[in-house]
Amino acid sequence: MAPRAAAPFLPRWLAAALVSLALSAAVATPAKAAVASVVGARPFDREQMGLWAAIGAPDVELGARWGVSSVWDAGARLRLSYGTGSQLGGFGSSVHALLRLRIASWAGWDIALAAEPGVFVHAGVQGWTPLAKAGQAGTSALLGVDLGVPSAVASTALAGNAVLSLGLAAPALIHLGPEPTLVWQVLTRAQVAVPVAPRWSVVGGGEIGTAFYGPGAGSPAADPVWRLSLGVSWQ
Repeated sequence: MAPRAAAPFLPRWLAAALVSLALSAAVATPAKAAVASVVGARPFDREQMGLWAAIGAPDVELGARWGVSSVWDAGARLRLSYGTGSQLGGFGSSVHALLRLRIASWAGWDIALAAEPGVFVHAGVQGWTPLAKAGQAGTSALLGVDLGVPSAVASTALAGNAVLSLGLAAPALIHLGPEPTLVWQVLTRAQVAVPVAPRWSVVGGGEIGTAFYGPGAGSPAADPVWRLSLGVSWQ
């Protein structure tokens, strides 16, 4: 089996820098109610809609959200990936439903629960342990479902109607192939949406955390995971 690739060093530092800059901006700017955004805790009002496209590592994505009421919205997201977890390689895709419910507002922060159930597939990962099993010949394919465990997210408005969002997520992934494996991730997230023109914003963010592999996965029992993205949104 091919040796396990180490997580790229630079993206980790970029993710850490992004979180630090976002936190600095939040401290320096008086908190107030955040405006609606495709990211974060503030849902769209009824009949409002937001679209976005982003590139990053280890994937690119397209998404849409639409308002159902003043406190919750729904949407969908497609990701095309050239890596997963902490490793690059192969090719895959995932489709998720997006559900966001604002549950509270406090000291200028909106607080919401967000669920993202979906399905995913990724091919060309024979050398990835522990998800690709020893002794398999040829190319392995990862196939599975995201159970959509709700995550917590909080958003506040910055200067110029920008929106800062911080989140904590613990998605549970069930890999159905090459054999059943539970992967439980614990992730911290930071995202910023900055208006650049009427109805248009630049959206950037990242997440970093750890994936824990369930029984049958083999070694290692856990691994770092990360993701970065930069794109535009219209709403």
